[in-house]
Amino acid sequence: MTHCNLEGYTIHAKQMSRRVRDRKSHPELSAIDRIVEAKLQERQPLTILDIGCGTGERLKMILERSDIDLNKAKITGVDFCLPLLEEAKDKELNGRKIYCDLIHTDAKDIPNEKQFDIILCLFSVLNNVGDLMAVNTWAPLLRKDGLLILDVLHPGVIPHFLKDKEPILEKRFGKTEQNVFYYRRKTDNSFGQATIWSFDILADTLQANNLAIKEAYDILTFRSKGRKGALARPYKDNTPGTTHEKAWPNSILFICTKP
Repeated sequence: MTHCNLEGYTIHAKQMSRRVRDRKSHPELSAIDRIVEAKLQERQPLTILDIGCGTGERLKMILERSDIDLNKAKITGVDFCLPLLEEAKDKELNGRKIYCDLIHTDAKDIPNEKQFDIILCLFSVLNNVGDLMAVNTWAPLLRKDGLLILDVLHPGVIPHFLKDKEPILEKRFGKTEQNVFYYRRKTDNSFGQATIWSFDILADTLQANNLAIKEAYDILTFRSKGRKGALARPYKDNTPGTTHEKAWPNSILFICTKP
């Protein structure tokens, strides 16, 4: 990840768990988590690699609602931000630590020492990594018939980034390419840098790494009057005139397998 993101997440570390739990402000997280829970429950006992695990709060919430037996599961977390890992190492559920191993490294540099039944990469981590070559590192870590569960920012968010330009960050960290944007979190004024790709580019990258897309979902947050929630539905282009036009597209969730 970039120095901008490392500095921003270090500032944000104290707020990260609270942000994950705040499902009123981030309802799309619950929509994604429901799908992740179902996929985990289909495959146990299992080994999990949680890329960009953060404080571990997101995975804890998923496990709380599932029937996963932590005594039979082996979960490895990876993150590049030490303050986040410091909290993750003590994260427990029913008196048992969630992670059996934590690795402090960039998501592009995960050691190729083990293979996993499931690889999770949630909360738009790949957008923050900003390099699709990271997928080349992850693919060999997945066992045959394993699942990669990956969410990324929907290209429909680009107008929001354009509207909220951050010239101060551009001056500090440098100009960006056309599909790369700086952003700032309102909760603590921390900042980050995100790269946005089209669905087709992401699909081509996954398939080039022998990862077959089983399912893909739009995660939509409704902003209509009197209603605020999130819905996951099979992916389609968010174009005017479709049933999506009154919703803000947050994410695309990919469920991939390794044949």
